[in-house]
Amino acid sequence: MGELKILTPYELVDALVASKERSEREMERAIPSWESTELRQRAAEAGLPIAEQQGMNELVYLLTDGITSWTEDLSQGWGASAPKRATMEKAHQEVLEIIRNSAATAALSGWNREMEAKRLLDEPSVELTENAEFARAKETYMLRRHEYILEFGTVHSHLGVRQQQLQDVLDGFTNSRDLPGVILEFRESGATVPGYGRGAAIIMLNNTDLLGRSRAPLIVSLIAGQLAVSHHDMQIVRSLIDRLSGGAPKPGVPLSESQVSGIMESYRKRTGAHLSSELLQRVADRRKEVLNVAEVSRADSLARSFNATRAMTTVHQHRAQDIRAVEAELKNLYDGSDNYLWDLIRRLYNPSSTDNFPVLLFGANLDDLKEEHSARQVMDRLLKIATEMHRPGVDRQSETAVAATAEAKLELCTLIEERILTMKDLQKRAQKEYLQNLHARESVVLSSDAYSLSVARLSKMLKYSGPRPRKSTGMEDSCVHHDHTTYLDVHGL
Repeated sequence: MGELKILTPYELVDALVASKERSEREMERAIPSWESTELRQRAAEAGLPIAEQQGMNELVYLLTDGITSWTEDLSQGWGASAPKRATMEKAHQEVLEIIRNSAATAALSGWNREMEAKRLLDEPSVELTENAEFARAKETYMLRRHEYILEFGTVHSHLGVRQQQLQDVLDGFTNSRDLPGVILEFRESGATVPGYGRGAAIIMLNNTDLLGRSRAPLIVSLIAGQLAVSHHDMQIVRSLIDRLSGGAPKPGVPLSESQVSGIMESYRKRTGAHLSSELLQRVADRRKEVLNVAEVSRADSLARSFNATRAMTTVHQHRAQDIRAVEAELKNLYDGSDNYLWDLIRRLYNPSSTDNFPVLLFGANLDDLKEEHSARQVMDRLLKIATEMHRPGVDRQSETAVAATAEAKLELCTLIEERILTMKDLQKRAQKEYLQNLHARESVVLSSDAYSLSVARLSKMLKYSGPRPRKSTGMEDSCVHHDHTTYLDVHGL
């Protein structure tokens, strides 16, 4: 497990450069350099700004310059707010689940269902306003949110400023190239896998990426990669406008209601996703000319790529969340008291209706596993130890008891670590399959370019002339200093 360490600017630069070099080696294995060159060239010919060096330089420099202005590290405040944030997020998910199960979102799925649920939380439908369960759940969420902001409002407000700063940079970049805008959305809990909301042009990131400068290359690479996917999305929409029955409308001519309905239905059939009316309007407003035959052919290839990866994306999101949940339990087990160990064993044998950990760890509740199952055998031994330790009169501080507790903790940690490795292996295999698709390959190549360029830019900005300082410079950053995350880690490669 990684530990929080304060890095001086020079240590941070060394760590980032090492991470960059590792990432470039892994990138070469995932997509050979000759193919990366071809992918960049085709994307540039299709009008993707960051596929050209000038566009990539501008985006990376603007984002990196903004992120390096975050001189205050917010990691400690974020960590202290974790309990209240978790309570708030639980209440948030409970009210969203009620909305997801309502008739208002029944026809939607994936990102679109999630976005509509969020909208209905703020602007409830008539059905929801008459739902007593929804009213109670929303009241609880608003109360928990108020408590969280009241105590940790400073951290919250700093994150809001940083979010807006990145959005302003992205708006300036797209506007200068007369492209439809893209929305950055940061999740409060940090439990979201970074990604792109198809049919809505929303790039989703985690609030935890905004805590300090050490993750700047990762943020930049994620934004660049998802910006590429948003361009793919908009090309698909443009091609559908150009192929409306009755002929393509002239640029600047508003679409009729029937045309909007036809485009949205065609988008759903081709990509498997829902097209938001907001994105369709943004694309239509910026449309200047009709696509040529080659551009339409490329748009069709991208639509097939979107459709082929629709189910993969959902599975990836869920599996990544499951991995984080299991890793969090492992960390708590390492860091927690013996009581946490005994409580975890109890939860595994007698889970509550809302505790999904046994299923995450074993694929089923323990009672449903056969006695000869290896996990069941390990857990039966641990239950025997736990039962013995809680018998009346047992001295838990005795040498025998301490040894038994250590043995139980080691066995359970080993079991959980093996499960995490299995889950990550499944994730990597799925991501390699995902990378066989056109939009994914272009996105990862451009993420790689942005990552390398931002590391070089950040290194130059943080370095001093002269010898390396031995004492604190006042420019330190908090960073988990054990295995630095890169865009490739996020993509599961």
